[in-house]
Amino acid sequence: MTSDEARELFSAAYDAQLTPDEQQAFDRLLEAAPELAREYAEFCATLAAVRTDAPAPPDLLIGVQTRLRNASGGRYYKDRFAQRSGVARLPPWLVMIALSVLLSLAWLGFRLLHVIQVAP
Repeated sequence: MTSDEARELFSAAYDAQLTPDEQQAFDRLLEAAPELAREYAEFCATLAAVRTDAPAPPDLLIGVQTRLRNASGGRYYKDRFAQRSGVARLPPWLVMIALSVLLSLAWLGFRLLHVIQVAP
């Protein structure tokens, strides 16, 4: 294994994803090359610092969609109020009543089928 091949395996070695043979070759190369071992130690320290102390990344998607919406005059990524259509515009109480009626009709239909099948 060369130093360049070992550098490509830094991430896999850090995450313990190397096969036992790869891990042994990687460890032997680190023992033989102190400069490479130092680079790997810096790599591990950097990843450890980034993974523990990093603040949550900002939600860039919302900003990008807003800029696209503004630049396109609302053609792309319409705001959430413009996207509402159909049932979403109905008041919740009206949707509840409609669903209740629909469920009642379904229940009555099944009861009627049951009576028809039991009657003969």
